[in-house]
Amino acid sequence: MSVDQQDQLGSLKQRTLQLGELFDKQQQAQAAIDKLDAQIAAVKPQAAQAGRGLVVLFSGGKISAYAPKSRFSFVYDALGFASALQSDEKDVRGNKLTPEQVAKLNPDWLFVIDRDAATGRPNAVAPQKILTAPH
Repeated sequence: MSVDQQDQLGSLKQRTLQLGELFDKQQQAQAAIDKLDAQIAAVKPQAAQAGRGLVVLFSGGKISAYAPKSRFSFVYDALGFASALQSDEKDVRGNKLTPEQVAKLNPDWLFVIDRDAATGRPNAVAPQKILTAPH
């Protein structure tokens, strides 16, 4: 049930249909896919005009940025945001950045994934504190 990183959206749809079949919920699975397709269709034209985006993962006080065709590339590949990363480097584990480097990239949109909050890490530093700290 893993997701193909080279085709995240297609893989997500395929896995949704497989789960729908497994649990005899094919209609609900297809309805969820149709809803997702409609939402993507609504966002994509706006994303194309919205400027550059940057997907970052915060974990343990560290920042990792993700490029198109990487593990969090849905924002770029499916939604159509241009990447603020100038590099062709597509590190699946993310490109390590400092807050200063994020500021220098100056993305129009910053998509933040807070792993510490998702995993309930105690005493974690919030991403906004890291990004807004004096550099």
